[in-house]
Amino acid sequence: MPKTQAGFINQLNKKKRQLTTLYEISKQLASTIELNISINSSLKLLATYLDIHRIALFIYEPETKEFAMHYAYGFTREERQKGRDKLGEGITGRVGKSGAPVVLPNVKDEPIFMNKTGRGLQKSAASFIAVPVKIDRKVIGVLGIQRLPADDEDVSFEEDINMLSM
Repeated sequence: MPKTQAGFINQLNKKKRQLTTLYEISKQLASTIELNISINSSLKLLATYLDIHRIALFIYEPETKEFAMHYAYGFTREERQKGRDKLGEGITGRVGKSGAPVVLPNVKDEPIFMNKTGRGLQKSAASFIAVPVKIDRKVIGVLGIQRLPADDEDVSFEEDINMLSM
């Protein structure tokens, strides 16, 4: 519980932003039967409302045993094509294999962050969070987000994981 009135108001504003995000995503998902449009629009809404720099949904492809970036916001087409991790490889592959979320507060300090898209994040203080996407306890994908240092000022990684895991 926040100890000051300002802290309490800040916490209420965060909760309001989260609820607004969920409401807007539910409206978006109900507005079209086109899966690609719904998912891409939902990722953009998450990024916008939650101040996320980049966000991607990796889908598991059993024939190649890879998680491939199928949907994304903030990535170029070329970066999306490079976004592939084998099961157990890199952060995305590890989250897919373990079924547990991973938080990297600063990717430049993490040798396991592979940066396959080539954006140069390993030279910055960006954070990375990945959560599994499950159906009936089976991992079918991984949702990954990147935040830049300026985005991290008042962010709780635990709140992010809770929000992204819904």
